[in-house]
Amino acid sequence: MQSVTLPCKALSSNVEFERVMWYRLKNPGQSILNVGQHLITKDSRFSVAYYSVDHGLSPAKWDLHITNVRLSDAAHYQCHVAAKDNRKSVRSNVKLIVEDITVDIEPIVALVFNGDKTKFACNFTGKHRVPSEKVTWLKDNKALVPDATHVITSIELSNVTVTTLEIIASHYNDSGSYRCSDGHDAQNDFIEERRRGLETFINKIAAHPLAQNERAFHVFLLEPEIDLSKYVRDKIKH
Repeated sequence: MQSVTLPCKALSSNVEFERVMWYRLKNPGQSILNVGQHLITKDSRFSVAYYSVDHGLSPAKWDLHITNVRLSDAAHYQCHVAAKDNRKSVRSNVKLIVEDITVDIEPIVALVFNGDKTKFACNFTGKHRVPSEKVTWLKDNKALVPDATHVITSIELSNVTVTTLEIIASHYNDSGSYRCSDGHDAQNDFIEERRRGLETFINKIAAHPLAQNERAFHVFLLEPEIDLSKYVRDKIKH
């Protein structure tokens, strides 16, 4: 099951906004998903990720996040930024395409002894072709890196993409849950992991006494080394 993050590109540093809303555009009409951080939709798979990567020095992010994406989620989505002071609102559209792909993996369960050779095969079939170079294997939901003992082979046939994972000599550390992916899982997980890591880092830095004003905080982000003798709480020595 895949997740997707849709970015709001209507935000800019020169527009002071009052609220941000996401819409799913239908023909005809539209359905509102949120107002600010308050969700309107009853679908728990939808959420709005509000975060800042530089403590307010640039516009905050208002991404729309959808988990367990379904074919019915394919649509145009609109981020609507309502500006303050009766200025014109700003909108940005993004199209979500959900591919109809069937994934079959064999064997479903494999019981082997230490040192045995193990092989898994996975087929991607559907309307949209999965390029062989995009195929990835995951172990316990983490991307598996091929090496001398874990060999991955992927080929494209006329109506199916076939990929195999061969474990040359099974080891106790190889125990786990394996699955194949068209590459979107690994990419989205990587982006989400880095985003959360950056958000955690920013929040920790922002709480430091030397980062209580924007200028000092900016120094924290740009300078590889901080000379503490130049700073006192809430002030910067000149």
